[in-house]
Amino acid sequence: MEDTQKKPIKKTFAIRRRNTVIGMILMIPSGFLAGFGIAAVAEGIAILGIPAYIWTPASLIVFAGSIIFCAVNWRCPSCGTGLPIYANPLRCKACNTELQ
Repeated sequence: MEDTQKKPIKKTFAIRRRNTVIGMILMIPSGFLAGFGIAAVAEGIAILGIPAYIWTPASLIVFAGSIIFCAVNWRCPSCGTGLPIYANPLRCKACNTELQ
């Protein structure tokens, strides 16, 4: 593959990596709030005056949405095969395209 063909793939991969990291960062507080909210609904706890029965579903939606987004986004820009979420791959294992 020529350098002119590699640049758009590397740029797309960098954007996808950044977006996946942002999605994973969103998972942490939304997952914590969702877990806390499930326990807090029975107690009627409010955060900043917002009752738990409102912010718990909202945090669950953000949590589930970030998981789905990361699964859909973290793919090879060349062939579309899912990449391993636990790693920062240098090459796609399916098509052997250089990603970085």
